[in-house]
Amino acid sequence: MSRSATANNSNNGVLEFGASSINQVKQYIDNNKVLNLDYEIDHSRLFECAAEIAVTVYPEWNKNDLECSQFTDGLTNKLIRCKNKKENFILLIRTYGTMTEMFLNREQEIQNIISLSHFGFAAPIYARFKNGIAYGYVHGRPLTLEDCQNPEIYGLIAKKIAELHRIDVAGSQKPLVFLTIHDWISKVPPRYRNAKFQAQFEKDINWPQLVKDINHLEQQILKLNAPVKFCHNDLLSLNIIYNEDEKRVSFIDWEYGCYGYRSLDIALHFINFAGFEASWHQCPKKDYQIKWLRHYLLAYNSGTEITDYDVELLYREVTKFGLVGLIHIGLWALLQANLSDLDFDFMGYAVELFNEFYRRRDHEQILKL
Repeated sequence: MSRSATANNSNNGVLEFGASSINQVKQYIDNNKVLNLDYEIDHSRLFECAAEIAVTVYPEWNKNDLECSQFTDGLTNKLIRCKNKKENFILLIRTYGTMTEMFLNREQEIQNIISLSHFGFAAPIYARFKNGIAYGYVHGRPLTLEDCQNPEIYGLIAKKIAELHRIDVAGSQKPLVFLTIHDWISKVPPRYRNAKFQAQFEKDINWPQLVKDINHLEQQILKLNAPVKFCHNDLLSLNIIYNEDEKRVSFIDWEYGCYGYRSLDIALHFINFAGFEASWHQCPKKDYQIKWLRHYLLAYNSGTEITDYDVELLYREVTKFGLVGLIHIGLWALLQANLSDLDFDFMGYAVELFNEFYRRRDHEQILKL
């Protein structure tokens, strides 16, 4: 039977191995369950190269049956939807963005996807190549900000995140966010290639003071002893897929997934309401968050009675981790400002994030909650 006849083109398939064991996940990879292709996609020939990958993964396919199109919403990677019209099967081909290996552990990403696929949280991965991966398609549509404000849908999101935080994904369970933050601080360039970015960096960012404030924030956050769970860490609306027929949500794009603080995962979701335009007024207010967090706790605790005090405690913790989230995304933007070839004002975005960090810390006195 062909691979296309047996593969599950959604996130409902279950792989038969110990998905909580990193050794078994690595063995799954070593046994060529994930094809390792000696191939590099040329970004000037995206569709042609994507078709080559597709017929390598599925040798019985004919290129003439393939219909390729590109998703254009992402800021870093390039994503191709490769549909076999005859089989009615969709394969996604993702190529990595420029220098994204500075931010991401691609080997860990593949291991995460394999483990998450076992638990029904990710579509299966079929192949890896020099600058990307080929994996399954999750049916549905990406959410909008308006969707995320809909009580029927945000309840599903909260429940799904709670379910994610309950599973035992393979790999080290050490929280990585502050290690990542310090690594990114060390990689901020002494001078930006773009003269405009350099001028704005000097004008709008007090770098020595910011680093000092980040270190102080870390000390305060570590005192919380917050729960550590496997987290998505990039749940903007476009990474949440809604299947209207089944009334369920799924998460995609797991490249930032790792073990971390569950409250940071939630805080990052709320921060992403602001979008890349940094429209902070769009971030959910306390009344929304309280309702959302109640959905989360009910799902996380499997229906156990949740008190108002339980919800308030989690709200305070999530609010404090929002400061970490702003720093995390801001440092990511600082590095992208020197590396990315995209036409986006990463430096301006970083400045907005750091300004919001100080506004919340100083004016709202968040750390004193």
